Formats: sequence, C-alpha cells, structure tokens
Amino acid sequence: MFPPDEELVRRIKDGDEEACVILYKKYTNKILNYIYRYVNDYQKAEDLTILTFINMLKNIRDYKERGFFSAWLYKIAGNCAKRELENKARKNEVSLDTDIAKDADTEGERPIAFAEFLKDETNRPDRNTEESELKELIHNAVSRLDAKLRDVLLLCDIDGVPYKEAAKILNTNAITVGTRLMRARAMLYNILKRFKRELLQ
Repeated sequence: MFPPDEELVRRIKDGDEEACVILYKKYTNKILNYIYRYVNDYQKAEDLTILTFINMLKNIRDYKERGFFSAWLYKIAGNCAKRELENKARKNEVSLDTDIAKDADTEGERPIAFAEFLKDETNRPDRNTEESELKELIHNAVSRLDAKLRDVLLLCDIDGVPYKEAAKILNTNAITVGTRLMRARAMLYNILKRFKRELLQ
C-alpha cells in the first residue's frame, strides 16, 4: 500500500530520495501505458516515462498541494508525448491527419466498446506478439482523432480517470470532458467503419 501522494510530495520536497522511488513505483506503469497509447512505440514510451518523472522532479516545488498530484503528473506525461508526436510530424515520420474524424457521421450508430482492446494491465505491449488486427486498427484510429478528443478518450475510457480529475488535467470542466468523450467515441467508431470498408474493397 503506497502512502498518499501529498505525503510523498512533501517528503520529496524535503529531499527524501526514497519518496521519489516510491512515487515512481506507484505511477510508472500507469504513465507508461498512457504514453504508449499516444506514441505506439514501447521503447519510446519507456524513454518518455523516465523524462516525465525527471520533469516532475525538476518542477516539484512549483506543485501546489491541492489533492490533484496525479492530474499534474498526467499533464506532464501528456506534454512529453505530444512533443514527441510533433517532432515526428516535423520529420515526416508519421501522419496525424484528422480529416476522417472531422466528417464522421454518427447517426443511428452506437460507439464500439474498444477500451478492452487497448487496455493491458498484465502484459507489456511489446511482448504481445499476437496482437489482433482489431487492436492495431484501433491504435491507428485513435491517432487520427483531434488532439482534444484523443486526450479525453485516453484518460477516461482507457485509463479510467474520473471526469473531474480529467478536467483538471485538461484545464477544462467535467461537462466539457463528458461532451468531448461522447464525440470521441462516436468519431472513433466511424473511423473504424471506414477502415473496415476499405479493407473489404
């Protein structure tokens, strides 16, 4: 059982190195999986996870102890992942085109239950050698979502972050988070339908 976040933060501010290790153990898998779902590259996600905690330690004294440490840490992780995607885009290594998502038609359709295909609480993503085509399809579809929609999808549907905490992470309110999540689910579903039609042609 890990100590409360605020206790660990106070200990870190007092120079307690053991508290740094405990905090890392407490959040490393969650942050690693969160970043991996952004960059879809396990080795890069490991590097960015370490960078996240380095940046956390560099800025720990700026953190105001108000009970939302996890939100603050997720925000640092998200920024690291987004910078990585931006760097790749500038190098023309990946395409983050969102045109398909913008014109998604959701009338009469129910969003697909996709979270189970992305969640993996027991196995490292790079060891899942028999990853299904559907899982890969969903990863690609998520990458095509608008950044704001992708954020709420990853936080709420994949990592199970409550709306209120997600709102803190994204600098918005719970109502906006809920609205974006509904749009993200519907758009993702329509992207998957388009991919399926293309595969069948």
